[in-house]
Amino acid sequence: MIPLGDAFFSHMGPRSFLYSFFRRPELRIMESAFAGPRRAQEDKLKSILFRNAGTVFGRFHGFAKFSAIQEFRRCVPLATYDDLRPLIERSARGEKGILTAEDPFFFALTSGTAGPRKLIPLTASLERDWTRAQVYWNARLVRDKDTYGRWKYLALVSSYLEEPTEAGLPCGSISGRIISGRSRPVFRIALLNRAVMAVPSAVFQVKDPAARLYLISYLALTSRIGNINTANPSSVVQFCRFMHENRRSLAEDIGRGEVGRAALNSLAPGERSCLWPILAKRKPQPRRAEEVEAGLAENPFPLRRLWPGLELVNCWLGGTLSLYLGRLRMYSREVPLRDVGFRASEGFFAIPLENETAAGVLHVAGNFFEFIEEGSAGRETLLVHELEEGRRYRVIVTQEGGLYRYDMDDIVEVVGRYKNTPLVRFLYKTGGTLSLTGEKVTEYQAVSAVFRLQLEAGLDQVDFCLTHSTDIPPAYMFLLESGPGGGKKLRAFPGLAEFLDDRLKEGNIEYKSKRLSGRLAPARVFLLESGSLEALRDKRRPRGAFDTQFKPVHLLAEGEERDRLLAQIRGHNTI
Repeated sequence: MIPLGDAFFSHMGPRSFLYSFFRRPELRIMESAFAGPRRAQEDKLKSILFRNAGTVFGRFHGFAKFSAIQEFRRCVPLATYDDLRPLIERSARGEKGILTAEDPFFFALTSGTAGPRKLIPLTASLERDWTRAQVYWNARLVRDKDTYGRWKYLALVSSYLEEPTEAGLPCGSISGRIISGRSRPVFRIALLNRAVMAVPSAVFQVKDPAARLYLISYLALTSRIGNINTANPSSVVQFCRFMHENRRSLAEDIGRGEVGRAALNSLAPGERSCLWPILAKRKPQPRRAEEVEAGLAENPFPLRRLWPGLELVNCWLGGTLSLYLGRLRMYSREVPLRDVGFRASEGFFAIPLENETAAGVLHVAGNFFEFIEEGSAGRETLLVHELEEGRRYRVIVTQEGGLYRYDMDDIVEVVGRYKNTPLVRFLYKTGGTLSLTGEKVTEYQAVSAVFRLQLEAGLDQVDFCLTHSTDIPPAYMFLLESGPGGGKKLRAFPGLAEFLDDRLKEGNIEYKSKRLSGRLAPARVFLLESGSLEALRDKRRPRGAFDTQFKPVHLLAEGEERDRLLAQIRGHNTI
């Protein structure tokens, strides 16, 4: 047994034992940090400040003079992306020593659903910290079930390469970069099992979205899949829906052993030549073609009908995306789900320890954390060891990529502890609010209300947007869209608008006060035509962007999209 001094490493199967053996340095560091988070945080901050004291940012703020966390907090102000944008843009132009002593070699692009797209610098040290978190995630996975990783895994990610910076530095998706092999191969356990990619990374660089999805589907359906890995649960739903809609042509191509001309003609000449060695290796599989066409005949279909060895689907389980888990489970069914972690382009912040939960242990070895209690009017921050279970906090992070006291705009809730380190679950981004009279209804509160409705009404799926009327007093308006048969259930649901109104009252004390005082009218509910919200999001989604890089927006305060939806319900009675 590897002498790491923790019961975590006991009762291992051969696969998990080998993985822990080859990764024991990283695992030791992580376990030690979880046992002593206060010391780990002090060491992490000192390391960041020491290495970057000579940078433009470090000299301006006096990093070399800091001997304690208190000095850092007193002398360095909290920052948003806009505060750091000029320095990040200088780094992107190739200037050295601006934010970090290490040169950034890659810039991660955010999804841009909450504003303009952002460039997040990636350095070797930040990549190392990300790697440690992913290694620990992998170790917990194979420890829980030693058979994980027997078959190939299917990753659904965005392109790791988009337009480079002025200095020629690559930009793209951080998850796509890791999957592509341009980073340390943290997603593979290639020495230990047959867990290799079902879809080579070159496929994710295809620009045409339909052609890319078709090639992913074709290659996945001709492979044994044991694990599906993505960020957004809607990516799996999008993938399954596409396979169902294209089942006949997919079955025909699998039976012939070659991709049809329609998909090939959508590829650019360079893409075709790059992918030809991959696609040319396929053999005709008439029996598999029959299985695919039969398995995709109904929608939704169980994923294990296509891949009997499927053991796990990995995606975000928390926050506002939890509303989409009902749709995902219509496909995954008995296949367990595991959260991929509280992570973003800015870093990997919390690592889930088990299936079916969004809670994860804070990555205290890889980031220096501060927190502001939700609802606090001040800017005084708390440290990791000062967090209390059951309370909610706004996350402030300092990391190795040059983000110092960076406000993530993320709210998390402390739900427990692993060893001495808090377990947190992501709830929502603070920017996602609607406020008509000062009540500030959050996207999380709206999603929670609709999720409760989905459970109470026995709906397989429901989607929505929340907007407002211009009446006096104003009212919130839930624009609902459901799956087949859902409209009848919603119309028959007793007191539907009152139910959603009560859920908002439960979740937001200011909303309740405004309703009781008459400053807000009761919430209203309207049904949208099937496909309305998907069409709206298709227009929002950047060309070529997978759902992994696109988070659905449920709150609409103004704009053409809101006007388009309101025009659809004009003249309809509320239900």
